[in-house]
Amino acid sequence: MKNKSSLLGVLDAKGFTLIELLVVVLIIGILASVALPQYQKVVVKSRNTQLKQLVSAIAKAEKVYYMANGVYAANFDELDLDLPLTPVVTTKGGGTGVCHTTTQGTDSSRAGNGFYITLNSGSSTLSNLAVVGYHDTGKYQCAGFAVELSYPNSLQPEGLHCRENNNDQYYKAGRGDFCEKIEKAVYHPSSCNTGWCAYILP
Repeated sequence: MKNKSSLLGVLDAKGFTLIELLVVVLIIGILASVALPQYQKVVVKSRNTQLKQLVSAIAKAEKVYYMANGVYAANFDELDLDLPLTPVVTTKGGGTGVCHTTTQGTDSSRAGNGFYITLNSGSSTLSNLAVVGYHDTGKYQCAGFAVELSYPNSLQPEGLHCRENNNDQYYKAGRGDFCEKIEKAVYHPSSCNTGWCAYILP
């Protein structure tokens, strides 16, 4: 008899009201709207750290190759590096990836998780080259990092720097949204006269 009365008490208990449910849904929505952008920033920053490390390592390997051969390597397989990246077939003088960076070899680009790294050179003699790593999807598509090698001009800064593509067909975010807001980099004057806008990293 005791069990029967306790069961009836449970059946008689009231559930949540519609107002209470709406308040809970509203709170979850507010938390999600605050947490999601922060999570996305953390993902971008993590990917940026990996990109910067890879671009710097590849640029160092290119400098070693240049000292031994007098030209830069057009292909990744010519460099003394073991990279955790997937080879992408490229063509001599052709544009590769979503940003259409020019390459001079058949193994001039490698893909990672949401990014490309390219041995970017418009010179058929490979007298100059830039190691460019950029996001290939999402809000910051065609923004990333680069090291210019043997470029005889002041339009691009020396060493590792942040970049945003200067073509709004490729780079959809606002100017400075990636380099200035995410990386706290400073705009390099006149760099947007080239295909990329450059920013000096802190």
